[in-house]
Amino acid sequence: MDIAIITSLYRAEAFLPGYIDALARVAAAIQAAGPRLEVIVIANDPTPAEDRLLADLTVRVDAASLRVERVPRETLYASWNRGVRLASARAVGFWNVDDVRTADGLLEGLRRIDDGCDLVYFPWLLKTRWRWLGRFDVPHNVYQTALPYHPETFTAEMKAGPFFMFRRDFYAVNGPFDERFRVSGDFDWCVRATEHTTPCPGTSLAGSFNLHADNLSAEGKNYAENNIVFIKAGRYDRLFPSDPDTMRRLWSRWEDSLDLTPATAAALAEQMWGAGAADRWQAWQAERQRAVRQRARSETLRLLPRLLIDYSGLRRALYRLGVVRSEHPHSR
Repeated sequence: MDIAIITSLYRAEAFLPGYIDALARVAAAIQAAGPRLEVIVIANDPTPAEDRLLADLTVRVDAASLRVERVPRETLYASWNRGVRLASARAVGFWNVDDVRTADGLLEGLRRIDDGCDLVYFPWLLKTRWRWLGRFDVPHNVYQTALPYHPETFTAEMKAGPFFMFRRDFYAVNGPFDERFRVSGDFDWCVRATEHTTPCPGTSLAGSFNLHADNLSAEGKNYAENNIVFIKAGRYDRLFPSDPDTMRRLWSRWEDSLDLTPATAAALAEQMWGAGAADRWQAWQAERQRAVRQRARSETLRLLPRLLIDYSGLRRALYRLGVVRSEHPHSR
């Protein structure tokens, strides 16, 4: 096999029809290009509705290999580890059921891996909705650039994005995803990867990430887990203010495996849930909210011309003329 796609499902019947449609299109495009596609779906405690849709998937998706594994409910990263262990392809990527991947991104990932890259990351599109003038919900797309690799920026936040790919053999070098995480296990894995390899930025738009209230990584849910990533990496200077009770609970999952001196452990505990931690968390949240409101006001002023450009179909032509910065909607 050439490319393995791994998808973890849990209560996903609302998203499965769109996922099956998109996967069928991508599988056909990859098959036409030549590589062999392997699809592995890990269905966590599937409902009868999901089982019916999964039966449709096996009919609709023409892949070289398609496997559905039904398991009791487990963490996302346990399912990812399970999928990687089952995969036989030399290039591996993940596809969240509520997102859309592109054949171009998968094919470039395979080429870059065959050329020697262990970990490849790509440009991608963040799809969300904004309230315009406080009254109208409008689609809002943010093009996320795959910046040239630099260890400081790559390990400060999840720059690899949701559509990264890696060499199957590199998984044995970097180790499995840490199944104690609920949100930041992919960030932790990519940070650890920089100890063994230099990640490669791709150029193809790899997919669309649909941001909504049910996302595990929705705003505000991942700061505390990111702190654990920084502590594991010894980057205490990067710690965020976070909810003290959440940090104390997370600490209990990892404290026995962290290689810390008693003095360092005590200092971190004081910083994360000691005196003043709750006040720092409240102040930081308020500052974040002010920044979000300020950005929303700024975006409102620019939104109408962007909508006119995007929905008139003029963006690509205007990009070629140098009028806009990107042929993709809302580049930054």
